[in-house]
Amino acid sequence: MEAGGGGDVDNMGESSKLFRDVHYYLIGSISDEAVEMLESGGAHEENYLMNRVTHVITEEDDHPEISEATDIFELPVVSPKWIKMSLLCGTLLPPNPFMPQATALFNKVVACCTQVSAKDRSKIWAMITFYGGQCVTNFTSRCTHLIAGKPIGAKYKCAVLFHEDRVKLVTPDWVCDSVYDQRPLEESRYHPRYILTQEDLDQRQREAEQAQRDDAMNKEEADKEEVAKRAPKVAYTVKLPWAEEITPMPELPTPEEAPPHRVATPASDVSTPPSKSRSPSRSATPRREGAEGSSPRKKDKKHKKKKKKKKHKKNKERRKERRRGRDSGHSTPRSVASSPASSSHDKALARSTLRNITNGTEQASGLGGGLGPVGKRHISQVLNAISGGRATSPKAAKASGPTFGSIPSIPTVQYYGHDLAANLKPDQCLLGCFFLIIEYHQLISAEAIQAWKRVIHQHGGLVDDCYSDRITHVLCDTQRTEVFHLAVKDGKRCVTASWLNDCLANKSMKPPWRALHFPPPSFPLNLPMCKEYVISVTGFEGPERNDVKTMIEMIGATYTGYLSRGNTLLICRRREGYKFEKAQEWRVPIVNVRWLSDIVLGNFKPFQDLSAERYQNYEAEDPFRIEYDVPLLLMTPWRTPLKVTSTTKRSFMALLSIKRKADSLSPGPNKRPRKSSMDTDAWDTPVQMLEPHKIPKVMFTGIDAQFIPDLSKKLEKLGGRVVSDIQKCTHLVTTKVIRTVKFLCGVCCCTHIISPMWIEESYKSRWFLDETNFRLHDPESESLFTFKLEESLQVARRKKLLTNTVLYMTSSVQPPFYMLREIVHCAGGTLLDRRPPMAQIQRVHHNLGKHSFIVISCDADMPQCRELIRNNIDIYNVEFILTSVLRQQVDFNSFRYSSPLGAVQ
Repeated sequence: MEAGGGGDVDNMGESSKLFRDVHYYLIGSISDEAVEMLESGGAHEENYLMNRVTHVITEEDDHPEISEATDIFELPVVSPKWIKMSLLCGTLLPPNPFMPQATALFNKVVACCTQVSAKDRSKIWAMITFYGGQCVTNFTSRCTHLIAGKPIGAKYKCAVLFHEDRVKLVTPDWVCDSVYDQRPLEESRYHPRYILTQEDLDQRQREAEQAQRDDAMNKEEADKEEVAKRAPKVAYTVKLPWAEEITPMPELPTPEEAPPHRVATPASDVSTPPSKSRSPSRSATPRREGAEGSSPRKKDKKHKKKKKKKKHKKNKERRKERRRGRDSGHSTPRSVASSPASSSHDKALARSTLRNITNGTEQASGLGGGLGPVGKRHISQVLNAISGGRATSPKAAKASGPTFGSIPSIPTVQYYGHDLAANLKPDQCLLGCFFLIIEYHQLISAEAIQAWKRVIHQHGGLVDDCYSDRITHVLCDTQRTEVFHLAVKDGKRCVTASWLNDCLANKSMKPPWRALHFPPPSFPLNLPMCKEYVISVTGFEGPERNDVKTMIEMIGATYTGYLSRGNTLLICRRREGYKFEKAQEWRVPIVNVRWLSDIVLGNFKPFQDLSAERYQNYEAEDPFRIEYDVPLLLMTPWRTPLKVTSTTKRSFMALLSIKRKADSLSPGPNKRPRKSSMDTDAWDTPVQMLEPHKIPKVMFTGIDAQFIPDLSKKLEKLGGRVVSDIQKCTHLVTTKVIRTVKFLCGVCCCTHIISPMWIEESYKSRWFLDETNFRLHDPESESLFTFKLEESLQVARRKKLLTNTVLYMTSSVQPPFYMLREIVHCAGGTLLDRRPPMAQIQRVHHNLGKHSFIVISCDADMPQCRELIRNNIDIYNVEFILTSVLRQQVDFNSFRYSSPLGAVQ
């Protein structure tokens, strides 16, 4: 496994001169075997760092020369393992996986594979080796991880029985997911015991079927018992809404008498006159015929007493129920508290009144249908009286405002894209939109950004390079930038590239309708409650699946392409599929994608109720569409429609016409694009001439060469100048802190170190703006080199750092002499490449001080410095100059050689 399927290293020496173009520099010492492989492959060794060096080889990870090689010379630093692996693969491998760093992804991982196919084993070996780990064939005590495709085999049993406390048992998914997340994931979630074989699935299927059969049998037995319990009951009660306990209403007029109708339903008993022998509480309780008196045998006294007790008990229970209803505040007849005689009379009167009303019908087809106009009117009066109201006509009810039980309407906020009066065509869907793209320049290539701009222009939009008042949309990835907060304060529409893509797909500029259309506060959100979620997805395909995975990654949860018992959640598109069935069987919670959308938008209620109705709806046409039920700050600008003037529309149509004519005249592939009127920046007024001492003299460093010509033209049009001498420069333009010769000299000489936005904004404003708002701000680099750029510039303006200081540099020091001489000269010092006589050096020390003459050397030149060491002359490495100039503070302790052997303090 360690060989990765390649050949023997010893047999490759003469096969090819693989390293013939390699010029390497050694830091420390490496094995003789590695040196021999380099020499046999045709490599060339260099004695010191220089521009000709292509690779720096070392086994150490904290040597000071490593930072010098990477920061100053930008050389790749690799371990000797790179030599061996390049020979095995037959080509020069990329250096990044072989950097001597202790922070590699699979650092200190020694993995062994079992029950994995040869193809997958090769891929696992490649990933682990690429990220600093090691793969072995035999399972030994050196192994830290056993990667098992199935929970079987001798290696797996050995690891479980004897080494489970020391060896981590994982599946191949652990390697893939760790590489995807760029961090080693928790191994316990990837234990091979979570893998289900076909036998396990069959066994669980049989158990599920058996459980279903048992449930069916238990349910059938329970139904039989229930039927048996209910069988002896021969009397039943039909309780009608108006059968009893209705407050008498003597003020209602009595309608005309109508002949009673008999219907076949039990409710027809209401129209029969009440029997005097019946108690008021049982007036609406008919008895089934033949329940009494049909038995041939005679009833004795004991049987009669038992029946009387039972009847008394039922009456007592009814009285208790009425008392509970009265205590709970329900509507009960006021006559209950009166005497029994009056109670019986009032109830009979109420029933008689209501019975006369319901009998005033022309048809008797049912309880609710076939009522005449008189009956309908009186029923409505009864219902209004019951509810405590007064009978009103339909017109009066409509004029009196909202009726009882009506739900007040909730005012909804309307959001707009373009003004509907604009009537834009699909190819004009971005007309009137001015975009500013931020953050994406660090995430995607410049070619992709140019493609975005081209597509935006084709649909009528424009892209600006800097923030201004005419910006309408800000495309950003997160909410972390100052430009975003300024845009929100100014009422700009802040959206993501996902929104732009969906709008172009729909050919319409709409308000954001998905959670991914809003830039999150950060990416990922790092929500503590999401770290324990292990989420799987089913039913989503193509771009939809990618969007779900992006949201899972955004909230900080773990995504798995499979479903196991280790998963804590399943997100479904539809309630179907194998994963859905297994999730139900294993009782894994299931939700729709709206659960994710709410969390991304900052709503944390989904964690409390996964079974809410909104998270169990799987029939939506667009499951990603959000509802604006929670106020969103970023939706405030969308309350006003974007208006497109007729002038803008005519300009775009004219530009489109010109483009089509140009395409028709020169359809060849090598045609030269014409400049449209929108590309030209004709100024109406001339630029005001500046006084000679106020003209900005600018130099560029650390900026892509393709942008410098455009910046230079804008600068010259404003009246500025581009200079080539750093000592004449007043404004150094750069994008970050970088230790180049120009930047270090600029710290010593320039008045301002600013970003390119100063030129862009000044060009928009037609004059040079104040530099204060455009100072270079790079907190990461300032923290790396432990300095403050603004403080260094202020110190440099007051006094030159190396005034009255002479430095001598030995021959092998890098960067070369001509670079360091310019830096030292700008700092006020003098750099010599030839050592003065020792007597002259001692005389300078005696007259001007010990630090008036400084020696800069390196390990390779230490033998040349023996005389200086014997005379107690301090010797420093090159970082003394670079770091002191950057900080504008001389450090005589950190970079001084303490012995002839070249050890650095």
